[in-house]
Amino acid sequence: MNTKTFDTPKYILYTRRYYILLVFSVVSCQQSLIWITFSPISQPTQDYYGIGVGAINLFLAWGCIIYCPCLVFTSWLATKKQGLRYTVFLGAALSAAGAGLRCLTFIKPKHYSSSIIISIAQILNAASGPMVMAPVSKLSATWFGETERTTATGISAMSNSLGSALGFLIGPAFVSKPSQIPNLIIFEAVLSVVVLIWFLIYFPARPPTPPSPSAEDELKASEAENAGSIKQYFIELRQLFFNPHFMVLGLIAGVQAGTFNAWTGMFDQLMQNIESQNFAGWLGFASTLAGIIGGVILGVLGDTLFRRKFKMILLILLLLSAYLVALWTLSFPSFFSKHGFLPRPGYAILIEVTLGGLFLGSTNPIFYELAVEMTFPIAEGSSVGIITAWNNIACVLLLVIPINLKYLNTFVVVILLLCFFVTLFVKESYLRSDSEMKNEAKYNTIQQT
Repeated sequence: MNTKTFDTPKYILYTRRYYILLVFSVVSCQQSLIWITFSPISQPTQDYYGIGVGAINLFLAWGCIIYCPCLVFTSWLATKKQGLRYTVFLGAALSAAGAGLRCLTFIKPKHYSSSIIISIAQILNAASGPMVMAPVSKLSATWFGETERTTATGISAMSNSLGSALGFLIGPAFVSKPSQIPNLIIFEAVLSVVVLIWFLIYFPARPPTPPSPSAEDELKASEAENAGSIKQYFIELRQLFFNPHFMVLGLIAGVQAGTFNAWTGMFDQLMQNIESQNFAGWLGFASTLAGIIGGVILGVLGDTLFRRKFKMILLILLLLSAYLVALWTLSFPSFFSKHGFLPRPGYAILIEVTLGGLFLGSTNPIFYELAVEMTFPIAEGSSVGIITAWNNIACVLLLVIPINLKYLNTFVVVILLLCFFVTLFVKESYLRSDSEMKNEAKYNTIQQT
C-alpha cells in the first residue's frame, strides 16, 4: 500500500472495489437471465406446458408487477449500515430459490399446477429485482471515488441488461424443441446456486474507510441514532416526491427504459411469420449487448468529458433512439401501412435495432447519476429506486395492456419522442459534486496498490 502521508484527510480507493463490482454484476446478471427465460423460446414453452402466449407474457410481467411492492422494503434495507450486503444477499437467495422451484414442473408439465409453480418462481425472482437494480448508485458511491462513480454505475446497471441479452442466446441454444426445456431450467438453477455461494464467500458492505467526502457523510448518517428507521426513510421519500424536477426526470428515465425492455422482450412475437426464432433471439441479444456497451462507454465519458453535461447527452441519445426505432417501424406493418414503407433486409433490421439499443442503453447510468446529483444528500438507493419503479410500471403496462403488435413499434417511437420533449424542461443540478468541490482543498485521494 502507498505509505505516503498527507497533512490533509485522505480517501483510499481499495483495489478490492473491482472484485465487489464484479460479484454484484454477476448476481444482477443471473437474476435477469432467469427472469427472461421463457420469452426467447415462446413457442417451445407453449408446446411443453400447454399454455398460450398470454401466460408467457405473464411470466415476464411478474418481474414488473412485484418490483414496486418490494422496492420500499429494499430501499429501506439499503439505508442500514450493512444494508448493501443484506440487500444483495437477499436478492441472490430469492433468485436461487425461484430458479430451483421451477424444476418441480418437470413432473407434470402440462398440468395447470406447473403454470402456478412457474408463476410463484417468477414472483420470487421478481422480488429480487429491486435488490440488484436499485442499489447500483449506492454501490458506486460506497466503493468508488468521485471520478469513477458514473463508470461503476454504468457497469453495474448494465449487468442486469447483460442477463437479458444472454437469455436471448442461451434460451434458443438450449431449446430447439419443447422436450429440451428442462435442460435450460436445470442449468439456470445450478448457476443461481453457484452465484449465491460465490457471494457468500466474500462481499463486505463497505470498504474499511470511505472513498470520498460524500461517502464519509453517508457513513456518518448511517451511524446516526435515527438511521435506517422507517420514519427517516419516509421523510426522505417525501422529499423526493416534492422535488418536481427529479420526479419528471425519474418518470422519463423509467418510462423509456421500461418501454424498451418490454419491446425487446416481445421480439419473438413481433418476428413471428416474418423471421425465425433464432433471428429474433439475435436481435434481442444485439440490441441489449449494444446497450450494455453504450452504458459502460457513457459511464466513462460521464466521469471525464461530459461531467456536469448530463442533460445535453440525454437529449441527444433520446432523439437518436427515436429516429432509429422509427426506421425499424417503417419496415414493418404499422398504423400507417399494412406492409411497411421500407424494404426489410435482415442486416438493416439488425443495424437499426442494435444502434437503437446502443443509444438507449447509454442513457441508464446518466439518468441514475443525474438523479443522485439532483437529490443529494438523500440516499442513492431511494432516488434510483423510484426510477427503476417507473421502469417496471411502464414495462408491465406494455406487457399486460393488449396492444396490436402492428401498432407496437409506432407506440414505442411516440414514447421516446415524448421523453425527449419533456426532458427539455428538466432543470439539472449537481448538488453532490458541488458539495465535494467545496471540500477539494481539504482532502487527498490515494490508490491502494
